[in-house]
Amino acid sequence: MSRTMRFLTVIAGVPAIIVSSPAAAQIAPGKSGTSSMHYYSGQGAWDTLTIFGSCYAVRNKTKALELVSTKADSLEEAKAYKRLFRNQDQSCLSLASELRVDYQMVRGAIAEGLYQKAVPVPATLAVAQPPSVDKVRNFMDASLCYAAAHRDEVRTLLATTRLGTKSEDKVISPIIEKFGECIPEGARSISVSSSMMRVRLAEAMWLLGESAGGAGAP
Repeated sequence: MSRTMRFLTVIAGVPAIIVSSPAAAQIAPGKSGTSSMHYYSGQGAWDTLTIFGSCYAVRNKTKALELVSTKADSLEEAKAYKRLFRNQDQSCLSLASELRVDYQMVRGAIAEGLYQKAVPVPATLAVAQPPSVDKVRNFMDASLCYAAAHRDEVRTLLATTRLGTKSEDKVISPIIEKFGECIPEGARSISVSSSMMRVRLAEAMWLLGESAGGAGAP
């Protein structure tokens, strides 16, 4: 569900997962079998994206850190995503042959994976002092500002809901109502999805040194 709030434009689309599975058994040597493409959308796609993000955060940690080290919603981020995901043969996709989703959500799923798997934050990325509202310049800044002041609330969101679910939307509704405290006065109105806000808050928690097991969890 999209909500109207004040800040920069961030709109996340629903992901689609394409799974390639054999339509016929292996046939005689010299001949190739056929395959069919299955498209998954809705909650199945969101769940697959979550699994992918957690897997990538651990199995491809160097690349995951390279992606989240870029400024969110920037040209640098888009270029890094293109470079890192040029090869569609991604082991973390499991049965899926392609992952068609806004790259901002892919970054977000990976960032939440870093949080959930308690991957240590590099010193160059760690945020010791979150920005005050007058220093907020983008959505990531606002997420850091909010997460720092409401750690338990954000931790509960990430621990008790799944990406893209109605329960996520329900839990995040009061967060959206209060999020304005981290947005500079006079910022313009935008539409932001609950899921996009969720993954930005997850990334903020990770940057602040938090993890699913609590601050400083191994």
